[in-house]
Amino acid sequence: MKETEVDYNLAVLFLNGDMQAWDQLFSKSNKIVTGYTKKYLRLFNLTNIDEDVVSEAYSRAYEKLGTFKGDSRFSTWVCGIVKRVVWSESRKYQRRKNFYKEYVFSQLTFYSRDPCDIVIKSELNKSLWNAFEGLQPIEAYILERHVIYEQTFLELSRVMHLSIRIVKNCYQNALEKFSKNFHCIHHKKRCE
Repeated sequence: MKETEVDYNLAVLFLNGDMQAWDQLFSKSNKIVTGYTKKYLRLFNLTNIDEDVVSEAYSRAYEKLGTFKGDSRFSTWVCGIVKRVVWSESRKYQRRKNFYKEYVFSQLTFYSRDPCDIVIKSELNKSLWNAFEGLQPIEAYILERHVIYEQTFLELSRVMHLSIRIVKNCYQNALEKFSKNFHCIHHKKRCE
């Protein structure tokens, strides 16, 4: 029996209520999907989000398993989902980066015409942006939404389907990590 047929049969078993079939699909494909994700993220210069992308891809695969037709191996199908997740993350990253660059540039030119001030502020903002890039996607999202867009923790908890306590803890962790990242980058200190 071909691997594609085995994967399809496991998917059918899972859809009929056999939870162990999902575990088998996951364990057979996880190494391939994780390796593919790491390689694919490098093409987009995205780092440190491979676990989040894999998790999101499997979550979507779990929800959409009824659409899996068995034309390919399950791992190949999940890798297709990984591509879409990475494209989405890349678009978010680019929008965020463009927003901050436009915002920073407008702030720099608004406050000072002195070239030294502009260079100093530019370096500061570059360090802030690099520190922000070091956050996990969920941390960056909560920090950005709460600070820039002034969403309350209650609003964020509803949107993210998380408790307010978890959102607040994640926000606090994001602030601490952002601060540590900034000091490591801007002051060029070695950090643990």
